[in-house]
Amino acid sequence: MVRSRRRMECRSSRRSKKAADWATGHWPRQCQVPLAGTPAPQPPPPPSALAGSPRAARLRLSSAVQFESWKQTTVDGDDFPEEEEEKGRKAIPGIHVPRQRYIAVSKPALLDALLSLFPSQPPAAAADFNRFARCLDALLHAEHKQMLEEMRTYYMLTHHQPDDAQDQPLLNASPSDTENGFLGITKHNGTLLLTRSLGLRTLLGLSPDPDSHNRVAFATHFQRSFMNLLRNAQFEELSAQDLLLTYALNSDYLLTLPIYVDWKKAAQSNAIIFRRGYATERQKGLLLVEKLDYLQSKLLQNIFFGLSRPLRKLGKWLDEALKRSTGNEGIQVWIEKLKVWLKEQTYAENSLLLIDTSSWDKLRSDQLPDADLPIWIAAQRAVSRYEGILSPVGPRGRLLRRLLTWTGLIPSLPEATIKSDIDTKDLEGYVRPNFLPRITLANIWEPASRESCDNNLWEITKASFRILFGKSTLQEPAFQELILLYTDEADHSKERENSDMMPLQLKIFERIPIPDLPVVFPHKKLSFRILDTVRLDIATVIGLLAYVVNYKFESLASSPSAILLDIVAFTALAILVFRVALGYKQTRDRYQLLVNKTLYEKTLASGFGSVYFLLDASEQQQYKEALLAYAMLLCRKKYQVSSRVSIRDACEQFMYEKFKAKIEMPIDKAMETLLRLGLVIELPTDGVSRVIALPCSDAYEILKSRWDSLLEHKPEQGLMAKEQGGSPKARQPEFQRMRVTLTIGVIGLCVASYILGAWQGTSTTSIQPSIMYTKTQCGNPILGASTNSSGTRLDFQAHHQVSFNESSLVVEKIPPCQLKYSEYTPCQDPRRARKFPKTMMQYRERHCPRKEELFRCLIPAPPKYRNPFKWPLSRDYAWYNNIPHRELSIEKAVQNWIQVEGKRFRFPGGGTMFPHGADAYIDDINALIPLTDGNIRTALDTGCGVASWGAYLIKRDIITMSFAPRDSHEAQVQFALERGVPAMIGVMATQRIPYPARAFDMAHCSRCLIPWNKLDGIYLIEVDRVLRPGGYWILSGPPIHWKRHFKGWERTEEDLKQEQDEIEDLAKRLCWKKVVEKDDLAIWQKPVNHIECVNSRKVYETPQICKSIDVDSAWYKKMETCISPLPDVNSDDEVAGGALEKWPKRAFTVPPRISRGSVSGLTTEKFQEDNKLWAERVDYYKKLIPPLTKGRYRNVMDMNAGMGGFAAALMKYPLWVMNVVPSGSAHDTLGIIYERGFIGTYQDWCEAFSTYPRTYDLIHADKVFSFYQERCDVTYILLEMDRILRPEGTVIFRDTVEALVKIQSITDGMSWKSQIMDHESGPFNPEKILMAVKTYWTGEPTQKQ
Repeated sequence: MVRSRRRMECRSSRRSKKAADWATGHWPRQCQVPLAGTPAPQPPPPPSALAGSPRAARLRLSSAVQFESWKQTTVDGDDFPEEEEEKGRKAIPGIHVPRQRYIAVSKPALLDALLSLFPSQPPAAAADFNRFARCLDALLHAEHKQMLEEMRTYYMLTHHQPDDAQDQPLLNASPSDTENGFLGITKHNGTLLLTRSLGLRTLLGLSPDPDSHNRVAFATHFQRSFMNLLRNAQFEELSAQDLLLTYALNSDYLLTLPIYVDWKKAAQSNAIIFRRGYATERQKGLLLVEKLDYLQSKLLQNIFFGLSRPLRKLGKWLDEALKRSTGNEGIQVWIEKLKVWLKEQTYAENSLLLIDTSSWDKLRSDQLPDADLPIWIAAQRAVSRYEGILSPVGPRGRLLRRLLTWTGLIPSLPEATIKSDIDTKDLEGYVRPNFLPRITLANIWEPASRESCDNNLWEITKASFRILFGKSTLQEPAFQELILLYTDEADHSKERENSDMMPLQLKIFERIPIPDLPVVFPHKKLSFRILDTVRLDIATVIGLLAYVVNYKFESLASSPSAILLDIVAFTALAILVFRVALGYKQTRDRYQLLVNKTLYEKTLASGFGSVYFLLDASEQQQYKEALLAYAMLLCRKKYQVSSRVSIRDACEQFMYEKFKAKIEMPIDKAMETLLRLGLVIELPTDGVSRVIALPCSDAYEILKSRWDSLLEHKPEQGLMAKEQGGSPKARQPEFQRMRVTLTIGVIGLCVASYILGAWQGTSTTSIQPSIMYTKTQCGNPILGASTNSSGTRLDFQAHHQVSFNESSLVVEKIPPCQLKYSEYTPCQDPRRARKFPKTMMQYRERHCPRKEELFRCLIPAPPKYRNPFKWPLSRDYAWYNNIPHRELSIEKAVQNWIQVEGKRFRFPGGGTMFPHGADAYIDDINALIPLTDGNIRTALDTGCGVASWGAYLIKRDIITMSFAPRDSHEAQVQFALERGVPAMIGVMATQRIPYPARAFDMAHCSRCLIPWNKLDGIYLIEVDRVLRPGGYWILSGPPIHWKRHFKGWERTEEDLKQEQDEIEDLAKRLCWKKVVEKDDLAIWQKPVNHIECVNSRKVYETPQICKSIDVDSAWYKKMETCISPLPDVNSDDEVAGGALEKWPKRAFTVPPRISRGSVSGLTTEKFQEDNKLWAERVDYYKKLIPPLTKGRYRNVMDMNAGMGGFAAALMKYPLWVMNVVPSGSAHDTLGIIYERGFIGTYQDWCEAFSTYPRTYDLIHADKVFSFYQERCDVTYILLEMDRILRPEGTVIFRDTVEALVKIQSITDGMSWKSQIMDHESGPFNPEKILMAVKTYWTGEPTQKQ
């Protein structure tokens, strides 16, 4: 947002308040509409005012909104205007806007809701309706496809071949077309250019060529098609009501960024804007700059009105002097001119009369009569309306007027407002106006006001600091979609003027805040905010005063060195002037950058792409209108519908009940579509039309016959039959012959390509196991095999025959790093860690390299690297050459961590506290708490070693997030991942572990050497944060069972007893319950809610419950020594945050964070749609990567996991997914992923991931690079992916074509094999898929270190 980022609620006079009365929902008492959640201030109207039913009231309400000029009022001179506006500001919760005619619900969601109406009917009814809906969708799509072809024909270029190579025709034509002067369009440097015969003025009927009657007819056809698209998509011309909203909401004159539109140029360019729908635009964050600006503006405002107080006497004296001089004609003339000037600063009264709502009806006829209004005339009238309402008074004018009004020099002026003469409190909810809440900086600072704090200075100070340094949300009402149509005549070059080419600009924007409407206009210019102007001017004046006061002129005779001092002084003055000028320029550049960024982010389409957008919008709207009306007719007994009015009411009620959407159902358009298709019958009965719907089966047959007729009759035959109507194709025999020839040629090429592709597909057979064993040179073929494919397709099988081919690279060649970096972990580099303090293990935390320290090379694999064993064999074996470290096999030999057997490692499953194996250890735990009933799914292992505990929990359907630092136990996390077990490099030090609150059902520490009883229990408090309500914490090792082990632990009995007592006491203060202590195991359980824990704070002083509710934040977030609060509950046995289903039902049950609305913007419907979407996508992936389902991939990473749909679709295969949620994402979904029974972590992909090289087999990147392309260099993200990806691993990129092309150009320099594939929905989807395979290569063993 341009203005709403600096939004404030300024204190204004009574007239300013009235100007915003309707726009903000603060209605006059005699016509007040109740706000959301507030009672109406007036008694209900008499029954006659709402006779009959809410329908009748709704009919009057739709026409009751009208414009009204308030009587002239003056501000009482004894009242201070700030107090009055303060009251008005408190009464502004948002704005009321009329219901919209377009249906914003998606097609699948609407269809699912309508199908729910058929459960009581025969089973085939829902299936028949679903089949009918799909056929209706296909038919409307075909009709709009035909409309697109017609519009493209009218836009077709038959202009002469341009001399400039940059001017290329969009469509070719024969020479005869040029001779006939046929209309055309060219593309010059990416700009859409219309020729003279199809310029906007010819297109819109401004200056038609008398000798080109056909060209005018074609332009009329295009105009009608374009306007029909707008009408069908429910776009409306920007009305005076919308402009008044913009004016009323844009009264924050101190912080408003003035955007002035050159209305003369706007009129010359025929600018016109169409709107559809309303929305809200939000901005969340610290907003420190905005809050400080608000405080400065309040200070400046008080200064302004403080200065006006002494001027009041002067104003009264001048007013009395003017009254005494009434006999002076000259003064009277001057006074009259001043009044006229002040009147011109108000709204242009005539602009309110320019509203024209009949243009849609005029375009419904098949031909446009000469008397009909062309679009260019509507554009001229629209610009007049825009100028009349938006331009008279800018921020500086408002400030000056307020000062003059307050001093009494001028009276307050009448303002325009809007009123309704109907009270809506007795209407049904679905017919009331929509309410859009508005949160401004004034609302944010409201808790720190004098009234809220009862004039308590200490409370005001505390509240101010809490607001200033806390996260806040700004919310502004916005236009959902805007369409801007204009011609950029000022951009003409001389060559274009000679050829009479006019650039046609068509742009579509989304979510433009209502006060920021002027930002979309062409020919706009920026001015300085009043606040910035004052700050810059004050700095300039103070600098100049300091210079003048301190500078002293001295005589050269008395001081020969004075000339040198003068030079220094004048140099300082020049520097001051330069810095002042630079400050102004930087401020203006910042304004321009903000505007450009806003327009770039909010542009949906431009140029001819806007036509595609409108076609899609029209198609969807027609489909949803017709389907909704038809469904209501089928359920006429339930909804008692028969007439159009009753159908409309039923549709509106249904949309409100199902989606809480308040719409004004365009029933006439819906019935027009249904009648045109023959799906309903309308019969007049007793003066009222009765509508009857055909059964679904009959309607389906009608649609099917229409579909067949569309296939039999080509659209162009209808155009060729209209030769006398100005058809372009009937006059082009050469074009027709050329088109037939091209069609036959294209069909021939398609057939030949199909045959060739089929032959190639049959020749490339699947790889036989015998070939895999004979071609591999990796040793034992039974334990691990790889293969080499000679085909040109992507080969996802493991093989080692692809060499590091440097000659094939045509882009930047990225060299390999030195072999000594084969186990390089950028953010956990031991050499960098030595620079940080060792207190609380800070040096083991993430410390990422600076930008200049980043490696721009490929991390090599060690010599003789081999692909890991397949699961489950990998749980017990790993290749020695992959991780050449014997240290653990020697250091932990007694504990059976790891053993060396020839060229491979074997993992017996032992651990520090379970030397006889993790399986037996887990059975001991299972005897104390149930592990196999599905209640425990996610586990956390702190200080995991080689993750044997997590490895053996997998067969019990428990997935464990294991972490350990990179310390003296070399490569323990690398061993875990090589085994195919989830693990990360991590440590409990000063920062929160990167997981959300309430994530794990169980946490485990087996002699993890974490000082749980030290530092005020901060580490156990962190475990409490990530543990689910009712979750278990298992502790084995010191100090548990200390009486038996104290000698082996080399610690005294007193020391161990004290440690256990302190842990017991801390667990009790955390409200944990000790379940059992048996042998070497002790288990505690976290309470299901905090009802008793809150009450116990009266007994336990520490730790207290945290006041902050931001418990999920865990990316570079410091640990706290307070208990993370649990969500509120209503009873003692209710599970805080919601109970979870047992596994595996948990994976597809709606997570409590979604069902309870904890994550803004995510609903149950979106969750279910996401599951369906990823099921389809994974099915498509299986066709592209056949080994995906055969155990080829074990360790999988999703770099942008969303709600975990990708992991859920893969859960039946022998793999696990590390779900990564990028920090700074719009939705924090990691808690949802854990509630589904999956694991993941937070990560900023501008930094390295906390893992060793070569630890993942498959990486999935969905729109990751679109998200990060403006944040950091994507080359380093790809290098990080190369680091963590195993040789011959696979990467799936999903993104736009532009992003994928850039990615492919970089990966070509990384020795990856890649290929861009179509989207699963087909080749016409702008999103594509890039499949890439990392080639096999290793470092040279003779490489110098």
